[in-house]
Amino acid sequence: MIETGPVGMGSEPIRVKIGNLERVRYIKRDENGRIMQEFGFQERLSRGKRLLEFSRPFFKFHREDRQTIEITAPLLSMPVEFAGGQRLPDRGSLKGGVRIEIYRTERSRLSGPEEKDQRLTDFVVEMEKLDFQGEFSQLTGIGPVRITGTQINASGSDLTLQYDQVRQRLQELELRRIDYLRLKTAAPTKTAKTTEEKKERVAQQAAKTDNKSSLPDEGKTKKKKVEIYKLSLHQDVVVVRGREELTADMVEILAEVGGSGGNQHDSEGLPGLRFNKEDEIKSEGPAEDKTQEQAKNKEINKDKEKEQEKEEEQEVVITCRGPLRIRPVDDVIPSAEGNKLELTAYGSPVRVRRENEEVLRAGQIRYNLEHKTVALKSGKGHKVWLSMGQGQYATSDNEVIYDPCTGLTFDGRLLATTDKGQIEANQGHLIFYPSHLSHPTDADSRKDPRKNEALQTLRIKSVKLGGGVKITDPNTSYSSDKLQAYFDRDDQGNSQLNRILAQGSVRMENPDYLLEARDNLQITFFDEQSDSSRTVPSLEQLQVRGRPEYIMAKGAGGGVLFRDKKQKFEVTGDKLEGNANNSDIARQGFWQIWGQPAEVKLAKQGNLQGKIIQIDLKTRYCTIPGEGGINAMIADDLAGNAMDKPRPIEIKWLEGAGYSIDANEVVAREVTACLENRESDAIFYDVLSCPEMNITLRDEEKENTSKKKTLSDLWAKGPGVRLVREAYDPCTGGLMMRMEMETRQLHFDKAANLLTALGEGLIEISDYRSANVPRTSRPHLDGKRDKKEPLDNILSSSLGELGPAYTMIRFLKRMEYNLDTEKVFFYDGVGLRRLPISDQVLADSSDRSNIPGLMVLDCDELEVARGPSAPDDKVKDVGSLGYLRAGGNVVFEVIQSPRERHFFAGRSLLFDRQTNTVTAYGSELSPVRFDQTQMLWLKYNIETGDFSGKPIGQSVVPD
Repeated sequence: MIETGPVGMGSEPIRVKIGNLERVRYIKRDENGRIMQEFGFQERLSRGKRLLEFSRPFFKFHREDRQTIEITAPLLSMPVEFAGGQRLPDRGSLKGGVRIEIYRTERSRLSGPEEKDQRLTDFVVEMEKLDFQGEFSQLTGIGPVRITGTQINASGSDLTLQYDQVRQRLQELELRRIDYLRLKTAAPTKTAKTTEEKKERVAQQAAKTDNKSSLPDEGKTKKKKVEIYKLSLHQDVVVVRGREELTADMVEILAEVGGSGGNQHDSEGLPGLRFNKEDEIKSEGPAEDKTQEQAKNKEINKDKEKEQEKEEEQEVVITCRGPLRIRPVDDVIPSAEGNKLELTAYGSPVRVRRENEEVLRAGQIRYNLEHKTVALKSGKGHKVWLSMGQGQYATSDNEVIYDPCTGLTFDGRLLATTDKGQIEANQGHLIFYPSHLSHPTDADSRKDPRKNEALQTLRIKSVKLGGGVKITDPNTSYSSDKLQAYFDRDDQGNSQLNRILAQGSVRMENPDYLLEARDNLQITFFDEQSDSSRTVPSLEQLQVRGRPEYIMAKGAGGGVLFRDKKQKFEVTGDKLEGNANNSDIARQGFWQIWGQPAEVKLAKQGNLQGKIIQIDLKTRYCTIPGEGGINAMIADDLAGNAMDKPRPIEIKWLEGAGYSIDANEVVAREVTACLENRESDAIFYDVLSCPEMNITLRDEEKENTSKKKTLSDLWAKGPGVRLVREAYDPCTGGLMMRMEMETRQLHFDKAANLLTALGEGLIEISDYRSANVPRTSRPHLDGKRDKKEPLDNILSSSLGELGPAYTMIRFLKRMEYNLDTEKVFFYDGVGLRRLPISDQVLADSSDRSNIPGLMVLDCDELEVARGPSAPDDKVKDVGSLGYLRAGGNVVFEVIQSPRERHFFAGRSLLFDRQTNTVTAYGSELSPVRFDQTQMLWLKYNIETGDFSGKPIGQSVVPD
């Protein structure tokens, strides 16, 4: 054995003259005496001066981390070059079956009472011939090459290898042609599966380190050096693992060499043993009990662990047409566990198939086998495409990352497609229930071909989408700024949609209803019974959406809208809640909506309003507690008078209301209804107040217009129904007329065009218009009037001359106003008073009961009707009254002047506005009384005071 001293920077190597030697070993040590290199051979063969040949040579290069590179071969040939008169062999060739082995030497405590070295081989390179230069700084192998290791096997030809003597590491390895490369992903030492467990494991390792730091220096073990190498393959790369196949243009693999990774020993240095945190004994009892508990836990997880380890230990086979290169990487940080293994594939695009069916496609795919993460990036002209299982797939125009701890993250525009339609967003994040990517069996694949797809065993726990979400299917469209969906697991382990939370401009529409929420929307679904034969894929459930059990929508400022398209009603407000009541929430649910105000839209131009609106779709009834109102369009005013066009009516209540959707009927309490009608000749304000009001609405459809709700039937119920109507001059704003009606009930029937007042009532009309102001509607050229005459016009001109006057009518049982015939009927006791309200007339009379122009009429029945129209140049404007007919115990009194008054009494009385005359009728048994005389009939001119009649005994009647 021949030894040399240390070789350092600037020193010269010691030359050794080789004679006829056998079984020689040369050793080179460093300054600390550690062996750095070894060279030996069995026998020198050649005797020439220019060629040295040795049989069974060996070379050993020892690293500081107890790793050794050993090169052996049957024959070594070294040409000798002369320089300075000396023979300097600086290159050579190994022939006849070269073997390069890289192994580690570890101290074993299991081989006996004394510790011994144990040789652990990492990998072996075999070839027929190897040329080397510069103390093996560069090796070149011509011909077939085979690489075998614990995690790698390769076959190819034309090997080039460079070794860095200073850094003691492989600098580059290249196989110009590769037949195959096999990587065995051995099951790593079990590590924490969650972030919390990882933190706990790091803390435990730190505690162990602290404990070891208290030991003497000689008890410490030197930290092993870790190197990271990059393996590159080029041109038509194919990676096969089980039933999966990856094709790419180039593949790069990062792997750690050295350290204490999954293919090494545990942190305690026990070869062949693995410390598994999940197998710790946590019970505090006798050792025997702990052992039994540990065995029980292992038995429970035995099948699952076997299946997982079988999956993890699958072999990866790689082939390509280009070279294979291995180089060290200095800019990558080693992993804490020491088992970094990362594969990155580049292509246009990279494709992954499972049983010849494509499941992934991207411009770049990066696998991190240490953390089991997958990163997919889009390429030029290629989006990321991946199958989500069960007929579902997704695309992204940027990057997709899968991490078993954090889920599946989409960065960039996401487009997921299912059998039902599409899901679109700008960002996405899917979290899964704990599971692993197990491959289906052949039986499973034949039973359900969709089980061949990627990610099919991952059960979605939650989905988060952002940046503008759109979901479409043949029957539904959905959009929002953000969407979060949460899934529960059924008894079959499948994911079932449990809750949806959407934020920002939410809109969901289908053939049955439309739901909009400006701020957010929350939907909770029924827990359906599992049926594995018809399990709906997870993403598809976002479109099918199951059966909602509870819905809550929020949108400030009236930003919530729910429209039932089939039942034709709509609600809006700030907040909406819906409960299904164990049925279909859209058809039989119970809804509540809050707002300032909340509204139930009755049609295009009408709605119910209130702070809270409750809707029971099962009974089809809306309840509005407390204050509220209704807005609708009506064609007639509150007195039943026709308007030139439909006007909005505002109805308010104080004590709540209800609305029957099917009957189109509103019932309200403590109600006030207001209506404004602006016409060319006057501005009208109507106010109706009553303790209770029933309103029936109807759909009115006109040509080229949509349907709208209008009043069909209105019941104002008392006691104390009060109707006030005021008319103002549109130019001056002065009050022209005021009518006030009080009764017990007021009923407006649009179908019959009839206004009815029931019970005792009082009508008071104050007409401030002068005699020359028209009281009737202007006729068209064809002689037909363009609208019906107002009730107040008819009654205000019922008696006496035109001009400012006060008219009062009191009735005991009923009043009817027929808008078609323009006739007013009073039944069962009527009293009418008409009084001029001129300032001069009132000033000239100190006794208000003796005012000139005062007329008093009492009767059992009274009929007031509008007369026929005629052009203005033929007939003077005599107001709305055509005639007045009184019957049954008629008493009529008129005051012509303070000194002249007349009294009439009879069975009937007729007032004709055209002639301004009153005609009273009687009989022989019941004659007409005129002042102090009795007559069969009497005709009296109110304007002139002239009269004529027929005394008793004559049968002539007036013209």
